[in-house]
Amino acid sequence: MVRPRWSGLSLLISPIFWWAINVVLLPTRAQEGQDQVTNEETSGLAGRREHPRNDAARLIVHVGPHKTGTTSVQHVLFRNKYLIFDKLHVRVGASQRPQEGTFVAATIENRTHPETRKDYINKYVDENRVNFVLRKIRGWLDAGETVVISSETFDQVSTETLVTVAGWCNSTTFVHAHRAIVDEMHSIWSQIGKSRSNPRSFEDFLVRETDGINFLDYMDRLEEVQQRFDPGVVEIRGTAYEGAHMIEFVLCDVALSHLESSQRAACKAFVQDFEVLHSNRSPSGAAIDVVRLSRNAALVLGCEAPTINALSPEVAEVAKKLPLVSFTGDCTSHLDYLQAAYDRAFFARTGIAPPERAPCLNHMDFVNESALTSQHWSLIQGLLVECSKDPPTKAERSKQQ
Repeated sequence: MVRPRWSGLSLLISPIFWWAINVVLLPTRAQEGQDQVTNEETSGLAGRREHPRNDAARLIVHVGPHKTGTTSVQHVLFRNKYLIFDKLHVRVGASQRPQEGTFVAATIENRTHPETRKDYINKYVDENRVNFVLRKIRGWLDAGETVVISSETFDQVSTETLVTVAGWCNSTTFVHAHRAIVDEMHSIWSQIGKSRSNPRSFEDFLVRETDGINFLDYMDRLEEVQQRFDPGVVEIRGTAYEGAHMIEFVLCDVALSHLESSQRAACKAFVQDFEVLHSNRSPSGAAIDVVRLSRNAALVLGCEAPTINALSPEVAEVAKKLPLVSFTGDCTSHLDYLQAAYDRAFFARTGIAPPERAPCLNHMDFVNESALTSQHWSLIQGLLVECSKDPPTKAERSKQQ
């Protein structure tokens, strides 16, 4: 048998070759690519880039805030991205997932402020995927196109991250929705309460949490971003939140604001045909109250605490059979003061007047606990696990409350 020449040397070279390729060369190339993307992103901090921008480019950043139809907007944009480009010549900055804007915002924030990484988002982030999306967005802007990106995470990131994004082109518009503070607080309470088996009452949540939320914080940051650039480079646009109206406002009133009114009207007629395919549904106030009351009953009776949540069909069915009442808490003085300050800032920074709104949630239904009878408590007790005791007496319920 003829033995191959240099076989011993080949055995020595092969591990060295593998080590050089996989340990030295490829990581170096990957890091160079990562550094290039990172440097391009953070160059916006200085308000300029190494290569000239295309003056025709426009970037529309829908920043929310939370619970103003952002999830629906993202899904409508994603599902119809090709139609939107064909008909409106607007690019959607989400290629494979509706929430890619969230990962883009979190990634840039992490690179700007690594000391405050958003780990709750990082576990879902594919860095290579985010870099690909960033390159596509930057490529579209360099070609002079209009790009829309949406994520409520943009209302939570730092000023430096917003400046970075604004630095991608010479015309950036941040879009946000105006809401009544009590409505926004109810939305936050519903979002938190829908997945918990021990939610608080809305009134307790309102008293404890309102002072800890700065409703003007993200507007202050947007105004600071605006001041970092030359006049006209960064614009702040706002509208009253009206559900499906948000997608019309983002695409037709903002992205196509340079067109004539007749063309924007045609855009709105086109957008109205879009089916709202996703909604980040929250339960009713009554359903959350049912979960809370069932837990209270379990504690009084010594039963196992239920693991149900407010979105379960069983809870919704019980909620339908209980006496309901509108929110009657004392929200006029404290919330009116916060609302007035928020409205003044909103009007000053967006140029539109916010709508007149009632100070309290007159349209929301909660369980009227004072009107609950033993039959109602039996319905609530039916949600408990292995609890055959009689419903709690009025004295027991008062003691627990």
